Amino acid sequence: MHRLVALLPFVLVACVDSGDKGMVIVNNAAVSDSCVLTSNPDGAQRGHGTIYSGSPDAYVMTPVIQSRITTTDNVDTVSRTIQLRGADVKLTLKAVTIEAGGNFTTTNPNKAYPPFSLFFSGSLPPGGFASAFVDLIPPSVLRDIHGMGGTNKIDGEVLAEIVIKGELPGGDGVETDPYFYPVNVCNDCVVVNLGVCPLPMTIMPRGGNACNAFQDGNVDCCTDASNNLVCPAIVATM
Repeated sequence: MHRLVALLPFVLVACVDSGDKGMVIVNNAAVSDSCVLTSNPDGAQRGHGTIYSGSPDAYVMTPVIQSRITTTDNVDTVSRTIQLRGADVKLTLKAVTIEAGGNFTTTNPNKAYPPFSLFFSGSLPPGGFASAFVDLIPPSVLRDIHGMGGTNKIDGEVLAEIVIKGELPGGDGVETDPYFYPVNVCNDCVVVNLGVCPLPMTIMPRGGNACNAFQDGNVDCCTDASNNLVCPAIVATM
């Protein structure tokens, strides 16, 4: 199960200008080898995602969120701490490129998928940072794009719009401005098929991204007796 991690607040003395949102998405953090976030706004980040269209799991986004609500009074910290509630997501398929017989065809469908909401919890103290795991592109959307290619290679560009929602003590709602994040959905990426399972003992297969092996990296796979992909690949023990 994904966890949400919040850091202690940074001490800020400036007031938020009138009209500013109460919190902001700073970036999309690049996860560690163990899929654990530290909410460090200066840590490694990712500006564009990639996912195999046959992934059994959603594309996982890991936004870093900053509170723009500040205080100089420690007594007032609790009343200004945002309780995170979840996110609203909109997905649009902006472009599709299909390779058939060495020829490439690119279209711009601008296909909008039904918006949806995700729910998670966590605390965001005044001036502080928090991180969340957001299942951004569900398998149903991946399958839809996968099917557009048939037996051909397909490369789709999905633009995700995400708004993080929260609530202050007393019930006042808080949300971020929309954050836009592009993800490449393809059937000839990320997954590397090394042959029939099990692979020789001398091979050390790559395990892929720690949060989802089928995104943002490479995972070495093999095929079983039914010609199904096994990822990460199984290696012979003797």
